[in-house]
Parts: sequence; C-alpha cells; structure tokens
Amino acid sequence: MAGTTDLVSMLPEGHTVGSIRSKRASIYVFTGGNEDAALLTVNGFSLLLDGGDQQQIPYWNLIRNYDKVSAILATRMSPQSLTGLSTIFARKLQQECYPYFGAFIGNLPPKNVLSSENDVTQMIKMIYDGLQAAGIKANEAFTSTKIEPITLYEVRYYILYFLYCYHCGF
Repeated sequence: MAGTTDLVSMLPEGHTVGSIRSKRASIYVFTGGNEDAALLTVNGFSLLLDGGDQQQIPYWNLIRNYDKVSAILATRMSPQSLTGLSTIFARKLQQECYPYFGAFIGNLPPKNVLSSENDVTQMIKMIYDGLQAAGIKANEAFTSTKIEPITLYEVRYYILYFLYCYHCGF
C-alpha cells in the first residue's frame, strides 16, 4: 500500500461535487490488469462493481466528483479485485474526501478470523477499517433462509431501490 502523501497525491480530491441524474441507465467499464471495475448509474443511483486490481484507480477521476456512491458490490475476495477498493478506503482514512458510500455488499470473512499477515488480509482489514470509519455495515451477498432486502438508494416518496440476494444451490 502506498504511503500517506502518495495516496493523497495519487488520488486527489474533486474540485466540484454532485451527482449525475440520467433517466437512462449508463454503465462505465474500466478495464485494466487482471480485474475490471464498472460503475452503473441511473437516476441518481450509482453502483460500483468491484474495484479493479490497480492502486492507480482508473475511475477515480469520475467518482471523486460524486457526492455519494450508493452501493459497492464486491463479487469476490481476491487480491486482484480488492486492490482498488482497499486503496480507496485507505485514501479516505488518511484524509476525508468524496465520495461517500451508501452500502457495501460482499462476502468479507469475519474480522476475527483474519490472522495471517498476507496481502489479502491487509486489504480486507483496510476495507473493514474504512467501513467502520464511514459507519457502514458490510452486507453479505449470500443468503440465509430469511430473505431481507438491502436498501441501496432512497429518495423519499419517489424512488426506492432494494437488493435481494438469492443463491441457487447446485
């Protein structure tokens, strides 16, 4: 992980902050390395899918100007897909900046199980620290017998987006 000054200069703050409201859904795909990242936006809602595998985050110049990313969905817990997310949380821990995050969905292992000191463990701990500092609870993507919705986005009396996690047993 890069040092404090490196992250602040590598991921600078946005100059103006707001949101993109479009009636049509847009998806931005950021390719690079072994893992990609995507940003889905529609009508003020934004979903960051994975984080990519680079510390120099290709989508930072776009999301740093968002006031809030409604949800982050981490599809797998591998070093390639966690590098970008852990770098963002490390940056936000060093100096408060936009965007804020609404919900986090991903199958993070319990924090008390993380005993080894490898790269993946450090990245997961950084994500946990960032979520705790932001006051966000990590939602698991696998389901139990009781299916409950995760609120991703809400505009009172107008829009409400839920996510239901289903698992098809094979």
